[in-house]
Order: sequence, then structure tokens, then C-alpha cells
Amino acid sequence: MASVTFTDTDVNGGGSDTFNFTSTIGAGDGTRTIFAAVTARTNNTTALTITSMTIGGTAATEVVQHSISPDNSSVAGLFKISAAIMVDPNATSVTVHVVYSTTVNRGTSCSVAVTTDAINASAFDTATGDDPANGVATLTVGLNLDVPQNGFVIGLVSYYAEAGATAWTGLTEDYDAESSGGLSQYTAASLSNASAETNRTITAVHSGTTDHGTASGVAASFSPTVTAIAGDGLTAGLKLQRARLEA
Repeated sequence: MASVTFTDTDVNGGGSDTFNFTSTIGAGDGTRTIFAAVTARTNNTTALTITSMTIGGTAATEVVQHSISPDNSSVAGLFKISAAIMVDPNATSVTVHVVYSTTVNRGTSCSVAVTTDAINASAFDTATGDDPANGVATLTVGLNLDVPQNGFVIGLVSYYAEAGATAWTGLTEDYDAESSGGLSQYTAASLSNASAETNRTITAVHSGTTDHGTASGVAASFSPTVTAIAGDGLTAGLKLQRARLEA
């Protein structure tokens, strides 16, 4: 079984291409994996991407990111690191240092999640989605992906919206946040100890205002380390997981 828990969320109104977020991760040791779910937005069409990140003073690994820039640029990205290679593996808080490709002038957010379970280093599956609509009542981002037996999923979305709230399908919401005077909305959700599923339906729908424009999101699933992947006693879910790991 593998579970993930969000431990902290922070936002910044922007004005730079570089940001530091101090995030609580709780007590633990080097067996943990730390995830940073980061979103940002600008009010122009210049492509916005996450160029680098460190967590706890060490370079983090990109899991997946997605950006869209038809009107207001938006990016969402998920990065991770094994606590064992951080400067202080036993740290109870970390600095997440994020560098973007251009100045963020409509706010950025960083949410940190932690798993203490042994997981495979590579994501089981990833998904990206967006909604380029402008001036509409709702924005919908689809993030369907495959889920491993006993694994977990993290999803996050960045919106241009002045108000409203997000309704998730397929994941349980962990946070909603806003910055830059409410012009940017951010949300993340997760699922732990999951049952195996192919192409699980995951959507995030933001509504509650008529002034929407541009949304981007990502999701990733992770599987627990399989110590016994041979034999006929595996469940259907673990057989699917074994096949994906051996592909």
C-alpha cells in the first residue's frame, strides 16, 4: 500500500522569475519521497515553463509539467526528490527553490506532499490537460491516467479566474488557493491506496465566475515497490503493475 499526504501550501503574488517557498514536511528520515506541486501564471502570451527546482538544497527530478499560452500563460508542474539525497534527510521543513522561464506577474503557488512508503522511482503514468477558453463560466481540465494497485495519484491545476471554486472527479481535493488579488486560482488533489484502474477518469472543473481564461494541469500516479512480482498468486491489479514495470 502507498499513500501520499499534502503537508503545506504557499502562494506568492509574483514579480520575479525565481521564488523560494519554505514548506513544512513533518518529522521523518531519508526513506521519504518529497513532492512539490507548483503552478504559476502570467497575463501575456509568452510561454511560461519551470526551468529548474531544488528541494532541500538538492536538484529535484521533474515528473511532469504542462504549459499553455493562448492568451494568459499558465503552467503546472510536479517534481520530486528522495529525502535521502537532500542536504538534511531528517529535515522537518524544506526550501523549494523554483526558477521559471520568464517573469511571473500573476502569482505562483507551491504545495508539498510526502510519502513514507517505498515507491518506484519512475511514475507509473502521467497526464496533462488544459482548457484554452476565455471569458467563459467554467473551465474543465481532464487528466485521465492509469492507476497501479495500492498506488497513489497527485493532480494539480492552475487557472486564470477571479473567483469561484474547483470540483474534482476521480481525486479528493487537498487544497484551493489564490494569489495576485484573486486573479490566479490553484488547486491540487490526490488519491491514496488505490485499486488498479486503466484510464481512470479525473477532471477538475472550476466554476463560479464568468471571467475565466486559460487553465493547465498535470497528474501522475506512482506504484509501491514490488518485492514479489513473479508467480501466479498476483491479483489482476498487481499483474497490470508488473507488466507496466517490465515494459
